[in-house]
Amino acid sequence: GFEDMAIKLSGGKYFEGGYVEIWKDGAWGALCDSSKDSWNKKAGDVVCQELGFVESLNTFHGDTNLWRVPSDLKTVSQDIECDGGEKSLSNCNVSYGEGCKALNVVSVLCRPESKSACGLGAVAILGSCYQVFEDVKSFLDAQQECQ
Repeated sequence: GFEDMAIKLSGGKYFEGGYVEIWKDGAWGALCDSSKDSWNKKAGDVVCQELGFVESLNTFHGDTNLWRVPSDLKTVSQDIECDGGEKSLSNCNVSYGEGCKALNVVSVLCRPESKSACGLGAVAILGSCYQVFEDVKSFLDAQQECQ
């Protein structure tokens, strides 16, 4: 089977947005859409959902008012096409290749979970609800309380 690719959003001020990088051949490299015609909401949704978010709010090429794409960034793809139902970016059609311009590097802004979905006293972090306890406890006691 094809392994799920390691994926991250870089350059953003907040963890829910940035340009898309994947781990390929032992290094991080940015995804690129050289003809600016295949990176869209469907592809953005796949990336965001794989990272634990609800969906993508916006997809971009190149610099935005939220982040800048370094001009010397290593790029690893020429094209990304997703139908929108994929569980992982590795199931999308990625055309690998280097030398894509920074202005065609793809990025996405994901929609974080609604905080109200977690219930009283819990916070949403990366798609899951967590409760924060502020009492000082031993690791063993804390582990028992969090079962």
